[in-house]
Amino acid sequence: MPGIKTILKVALSIITLFALLLMPTPEGLPPEGKRVLAVTATAVVLWMTEVVHSSVVGLLAVVLLAITSAVPSFKDALYGFSQPLVYFLFGVYVMALAASKSGLAESAARWMLTKSRGSIRTLYFQLIASFALFSYLVPSATTRNSIQLPAYDEAFRLAGFKKQNPAPRIIMLAMAALNRLGSTALLTGGIAPVTAAALLGNFSWGRWFILMALPYYLMLLLGGLFIYFMYRPKNGYSASAEEYFQASKHVFSRNEIKVAAVMGIAILFWSTESLHHQNSALIALIAAVALMIPGFGVIHWREMESNLSWSSLFLMATSLCLGQAFITSGAAAWLAGQLVSTTGFLHGSPYLQLLLLMVVTSVVRLGIPEISTVYSIMIPLSIVFARQVGLNPLLCGLVVTIAPDAAIFYAAQSASSIIVYERGWFSTTDLVKVAVGMTVISFLTVFLVALPYWQLLGEPLIP
Repeated sequence: MPGIKTILKVALSIITLFALLLMPTPEGLPPEGKRVLAVTATAVVLWMTEVVHSSVVGLLAVVLLAITSAVPSFKDALYGFSQPLVYFLFGVYVMALAASKSGLAESAARWMLTKSRGSIRTLYFQLIASFALFSYLVPSATTRNSIQLPAYDEAFRLAGFKKQNPAPRIIMLAMAALNRLGSTALLTGGIAPVTAAALLGNFSWGRWFILMALPYYLMLLLGGLFIYFMYRPKNGYSASAEEYFQASKHVFSRNEIKVAAVMGIAILFWSTESLHHQNSALIALIAAVALMIPGFGVIHWREMESNLSWSSLFLMATSLCLGQAFITSGAAAWLAGQLVSTTGFLHGSPYLQLLLLMVVTSVVRLGIPEISTVYSIMIPLSIVFARQVGLNPLLCGLVVTIAPDAAIFYAAQSASSIIVYERGWFSTTDLVKVAVGMTVISFLTVFLVALPYWQLLGEPLIP
């Protein structure tokens, strides 16, 4: 029997749906747009209350889009499931599983540990660098943290560090707050970049990297420096911990070499897509098939079935369904119009308009932990808003991608943060302090670095 809290949460979602469906349609909002807003609000309530699994909520949203006639047909409601980037994400996940099963991921992580040579400073900044480098091998920040955490935990135990000690605190805070930045710099980095890219117009791997690597890697570096100088740990750790690192040396196996070769070839083809014109999703699927072929591959289909993050695939696809419905129903245009009309005093101030978009997106992210949901709402809205006020829609979409991804104010906003937070090496207050700093860093990076850089690439803020 469900508890009273569960019943109340379900009742709240039902009330939200029918209240919005039955209310008078606001002026300028098409009936289909009102239905999309009702479905989206219902999904947001369910996502925030966590009464059912997030993927189930996503599937329910697709069903509601169809049965409320928010979209012309059930086929239109399934828009997200037909997009190539869903299969791109599938292929990337298979590659990550192969890297984990073969031992390549753990070997790479331990190899990084052996290079610290007794220095906390070296260990820390090598970790920051690994967030960027290791993401090519294991795209998911959650998976990387799962692989790296046991080794660091053991090292801290051997070093005799206590909880809240500055040395392990900065390591763990970096893993919780910064690791995913290395992922989002790459289109292969998981659900966040893939969802954003699909909503923005199906990027190639190379184009996403060219546009996003500089701002994301800069935020990663500045965030790393911010955490380090905020806590200033004493340098060095015990001899027993150093011996542990040295004992972690590993000779790469045949399977590890095979996985590294397949992933290296895939990255080469992704980065040269402009030359051969093969879709990134096709390359990812070819790599996935190669890693599952008997005799050569290192992972079996049944292993893939039981270990793949199916929920992420469904969540991404359903987020794309909502995002597309937002655009086609007129809901995004109406919301953008409301935003423009209430901020008329910013007319003619493009930088302030862009700042407004970043602030609104950051606030929405505080209330909605699931970032793909934030993207499905805010990216279509930002694109329409940009067109209405005369800004570059692509740049506004990229900025809306960065703003909610740069700062984690509480662990539930990211699965990769939860598994680190549960170790107890830092407090919620520590995470909030870092989030405030990362918010400032992300805003400064966008306005002082990203916008001039994008203009050099032929993407000015005002087209």
